[in-house]
Amino acid sequence: MGQDAVMLCKTTLISAQLLAGWLPNSSGYQDSESHPIRCHYELEEDAGRCAVVLGAVEKAWVAQVDGIGFPPPVPDADGLLDVYLHQDPDGGAYAWCGTNPDVDDKDGRSGCAAIIAIDREIPDKILPWFLAHEFNHTLQWAIDFNEGTLPVWEGTATAAEAWTDSSKFRVDKDYVEDFQATPWLGMLGDGSFLWDEYEIWSYSEYGSALWIQFLDTEYGDGQGSGGRDLWFALAQEGLPNDPDVLDGVETLTGDWRDALMEFSLLRTRVGTSAAPEWASYLEDRGALVPEARLAAAEGLLTPVIQPYETGAVYWVLTDLPADRDIRLTVDGEEEGEWGLVWATDAEGSWERSRSMSFSPPAGASEVWVGLVNLDHANYARSASLQALKAGQQQISLEIELPEPQEPQDTGDTGDTVDTGVEAPPAESGCGGCSGTGGVGAWWLLSGLLLLRRRRSQ
Repeated sequence: MGQDAVMLCKTTLISAQLLAGWLPNSSGYQDSESHPIRCHYELEEDAGRCAVVLGAVEKAWVAQVDGIGFPPPVPDADGLLDVYLHQDPDGGAYAWCGTNPDVDDKDGRSGCAAIIAIDREIPDKILPWFLAHEFNHTLQWAIDFNEGTLPVWEGTATAAEAWTDSSKFRVDKDYVEDFQATPWLGMLGDGSFLWDEYEIWSYSEYGSALWIQFLDTEYGDGQGSGGRDLWFALAQEGLPNDPDVLDGVETLTGDWRDALMEFSLLRTRVGTSAAPEWASYLEDRGALVPEARLAAAEGLLTPVIQPYETGAVYWVLTDLPADRDIRLTVDGEEEGEWGLVWATDAEGSWERSRSMSFSPPAGASEVWVGLVNLDHANYARSASLQALKAGQQQISLEIELPEPQEPQDTGDTGDTVDTGVEAPPAESGCGGCSGTGGVGAWWLLSGLLLLRRRRSQ
């Protein structure tokens, strides 16, 4: 990626610190000649740096608004997007919408005019990286400022860095590593929650750009349209926040649980040579962290931390028995909906079920197995982290190694009899297919308020 410092975006964690109507200091400004953008500077010595700021925001505007199709930032009273180079005691950058007034209560969105504030200590070399990210936040403020799930804010803005200029920006490998280190957290929690609950310092919500990139690649054009459509699907007038983030994923994908299961299989390959092309730049970084690596044997595997709603827990089984199936069963409370997944570098599948069997590929030395919490009932009620905590269940993964079945002699000679009845066509569909996973055809029939970013401990 080439950045010299870890980005400090504070958009998703500021709220009470900034009073209504507060703005950074400004001693002067310069305006863009091509877009409604104004660059303010606090110190006169920074006046010349506005050329870098304006150029970067103009580029982000062309890529994200004109190219991808995000709505433009909501203009303030002077009709401009204001960007401030100022002295920030906490460092970093943020986009802020103040008191969150909805500028149009009949357009189906909750949109407000946001500013961008950038610490003057950030070097010119990496200002464009910050500004591509923060500019995307102003577009989010224009769509749904009531969306309270932080990963969709920071994951989308982080993915937007590469959408703005893929030749210079990539999702930071450190972010992906944090996201992959705690798969049990899922797509609804964030780094602040991890710190408060477990004292794990994490940029997980930024690393959730991996999830956004997957959605964009599989259900969009791979250039940002998936992120755009996801945010449009989140929009509503005012409160309650309905549709919520998974409702938005449902609109984009057709079934958020199926999409999550596909992603749960794919993320076992991130950080390896089997990673999808769009994640190949990670090389050996960002590999998924399993609960444990252990020899395949019958017994119960109990997670150290139970998966939250949308979270997953994985183990790597080694010393695979020859010519034996492996049966996975969710063992524990009967409530809830679960998915199971297995994967190697070359093959894998998943089922939305509490039980599944599979045959490891011949010659495979190890296999990933995992369970995924497909519930959303608790978090959907209030989209609060307390509700997220209520979504944990006491679950174990039971491993069984059934004995191979001896073939039985049915007396069939192999001759066929013409009954005069045409055989039905072969069923289409995935039904536990290898590679990307899938479900059987029977599934088809069943029915911020300003966010502030921490970057240093």
